[in-house]
Amino acid sequence: MILEAWLDARVHQPNIYIHEKTVIVAVNARSDLTFDVLLDDDSTCNVHHIILATGYHPNMHNVAFLDRVTILNPLETVEGYPVLDTEFQSNLPNLYVTGLAATRDFGPFFGFTVACPVAAKIIGEQVASHQ
Repeated sequence: MILEAWLDARVHQPNIYIHEKTVIVAVNARSDLTFDVLLDDDSTCNVHHIILATGYHPNMHNVAFLDRVTILNPLETVEGYPVLDTEFQSNLPNLYVTGLAATRDFGPFFGFTVACPVAAKIIGEQVASHQ
């Protein structure tokens, strides 16, 4: 599991158990205000709280407004993410991608809107240098 440094220390605690890539099959509430949980890997646990972090990732080939012939077919991707250089540029000249779609190459920070000014500065400087 990839986490931002500030979140990693908060999540990895002795009383927090992470069951990656599992599905909750059944939950039974108990009178002591805890829950018996059955997961699809046949493991069970008794917990006070359940937090679902479902996760998701982009698939550039599902972006409907990008032309399939001129952009999507030649666009280099890995697991749906565009392959980007150090300035957010794809393998297609002058096609820059930021936000959630850039997180494979730039990390989870760039999936948040707070990273927009940083990405805009990097991309803007790159574009300006080629004018």
